[in-house]
Amino acid sequence: KMLYMEELYQTPQVLKKVMAFRCSRLTGKRLVFCGCGTSFYIGGQVSNICARRGIATAAADAIDVITGDFRLHGTDHVIYISRSGNSMETVLALEAAKRAGAKCFYLGCGEDSVLNRACEGSAVIPWANEENILESYSYYAQLLLACMCCGIFPSDELPLLVSQALEKAEDYFARHVQGHALTRLITLGPSFYRPQNREMMLKDGEITGLPAESWGTL
Repeated sequence: KMLYMEELYQTPQVLKKVMAFRCSRLTGKRLVFCGCGTSFYIGGQVSNICARRGIATAAADAIDVITGDFRLHGTDHVIYISRSGNSMETVLALEAAKRAGAKCFYLGCGEDSVLNRACEGSAVIPWANEENILESYSYYAQLLLACMCCGIFPSDELPLLVSQALEKAEDYFARHVQGHALTRLITLGPSFYRPQNREMMLKDGEITGLPAESWGTL
């Protein structure tokens, strides 16, 4: 089984492969990114990015779609984000969208999945489905792919920038964290990055076993 750090350092190569992926641009009166857990955070971040470019979007937690707390319309194009494509809450949310008459699109890593078979369209990147549950690169691969499906493309320098960021993080860890008796980890950032802060909080807690939290504002 591949070690977590080995997977983490594959992120630049995985993102480069995603950047070469051809996907059709999604259209609709409103694009709704739907998922549960980590996938919901991806949807929130992409929705923020799209909103800054004047694209009508929203992010919906799958459970809110199921309960009716988030209302879908027939003019919506709903993008279901799920690494496996089999998340039960997301599958049930898909059924709710079909009842509302909305178009449905699957974005994730599961080729042979319920969502991929049930949606009218899909963008599937199976090579981004890593072995470890910490999702060292699938989070960013799916986020990048979702942006591309909305017509938002990254700079060609993205893989290099990610490599540099990983090197800086490793250096910072060695200099300021390793060997210290830490008791809590806090991720800080402005509200725009709230979904990403939440994701980092989860990973911090899973990797270190320490209490972790995220603050969107100070």
